[in-house]
Amino acid sequence: MALRRIAFGAAALSAARVFQLGASFLTVPFMARLLEPHEFGLVAIAMAIVALTLAVSDAGLSRSLIRTDNIESDAWSTAHWLIVAATALLSLLLALGSWPTALFFETPALLPVMLALSIIPLMQGFLELPIAALIKRENFMPLAIADFAAALGGAAAAIGFALAGFGAWALVAQNIVNVAIRAPVIIFAANYKPRRVFNLAALGEHVKFARDTMGYAIMQAVSRQVDPFVIGKALGTAPLGLYSVAFRIMNLPAGIIATPVQTALYPRLAYLRDKPDELRALVLTATIGQAALVFPPMAAAAAASTAVFEILLSYRWGEAGFVFSALAVAGMVQVITNFNSSLLQAIGHTGTRLRLTFEFTLLWAIAALLSAQFGLIAVAGMFSVVSVLYLPRSLTLLLRRLQCSFLDYLKALSGPVLVSLAVVACHLLVTRFAELNNWQEVAVAVVETLAAYAALLVFGRRDIEQRLHQVRTLMAQTKPEGEPVSPG
Repeated sequence: MALRRIAFGAAALSAARVFQLGASFLTVPFMARLLEPHEFGLVAIAMAIVALTLAVSDAGLSRSLIRTDNIESDAWSTAHWLIVAATALLSLLLALGSWPTALFFETPALLPVMLALSIIPLMQGFLELPIAALIKRENFMPLAIADFAAALGGAAAAIGFALAGFGAWALVAQNIVNVAIRAPVIIFAANYKPRRVFNLAALGEHVKFARDTMGYAIMQAVSRQVDPFVIGKALGTAPLGLYSVAFRIMNLPAGIIATPVQTALYPRLAYLRDKPDELRALVLTATIGQAALVFPPMAAAAAASTAVFEILLSYRWGEAGFVFSALAVAGMVQVITNFNSSLLQAIGHTGTRLRLTFEFTLLWAIAALLSAQFGLIAVAGMFSVVSVLYLPRSLTLLLRRLQCSFLDYLKALSGPVLVSLAVVACHLLVTRFAELNNWQEVAVAVVETLAAYAALLVFGRRDIEQRLHQVRTLMAQTKPEGEPVSPG
């Protein structure tokens, strides 16, 4: 029953992400025909800065509080007011920093765009604890509904503003409307009413958890914004526009598959943190499942990237397809590492997560600065290279916590990796000996993806059945009522 509820919640969140993908498929091609690449680049720079503030908006307090039982405690109320105050300050700092940022990038149009977007951190601050309450109760349907509504409203706002000739402001409207629509749905469904309490002592050990999580969030945000800053400064807003669109599409699988799975499994991972055998079984099953779903279509899309982008966005965006191909491997790695990061947080090893993210951010910043002198594709390719080269280091520390060998982990992922390589090889072979138009090439990529899924099901059927049986048995062990789960 527990597995069914969690699976249904993850499926609902994934469905919402798929709907967002559908909205993006309708919106991005439309916007790409109405807006210029430099307008996408303009908003990409502004949102990169906004993302830095969002990364530290709750300092990880909400994730730590999910691991406790009493939602009505002083800790929850104190955290709520602390987060609201912090996000109000972050919004103010964004507004004050808009003019210096516009000067730094030598782009005056950044000033009003950043001023408009500066409201987003405060809006998000009011949602952090209601979202945490829903996740704590494993009530994921309202989050899915909020995502559905936000995707629809954001797409409508973007298209409406673009048709009215507002240019980059169409993208600004989309980002603001997304948060504005999610807010009432989540607040109403959570029915979370913080008390008028502010007692920092009540946060106790949550402070240590929050300290490490905030450091991680800052490093993660810096890591994600290294490329926009480097490309925007070194190559200009037009190349950044191409890169940002390619990166958004590369990042879709992580949003559609990985994020819902992380959200749905987080409370269960926290509960199993002192049971390494059960935790290992759940983590390996979730990792293999995500890899099997994401790797083959990502490989096919990378192999047929120019055709995909020219059909989806128009011929003038064909170069973004090459950027996507260079980023694709990083996209695959990201699905795995994002889940592993959530796992380390759930089991209380926030210090390890912070250290890993700091190391990766430092390596990526150096690599991005060095590769920028060779052009846009070099930066994208270097992101994939750094992601792959750092993976063994991050896995070594993680697998030690799971009491799992590196060989067993690689063996579990071998199926998705091999079929993905086969997809790329097959596509290159077909396109070498047959001249295909864009639609034919995309059709071939779809067939290759379906064939890869079929191969995984046929040759891995026994392993799939065994792992599902393990997880069903594990989920049947319901969490004891009233058992506290304190921060690690």
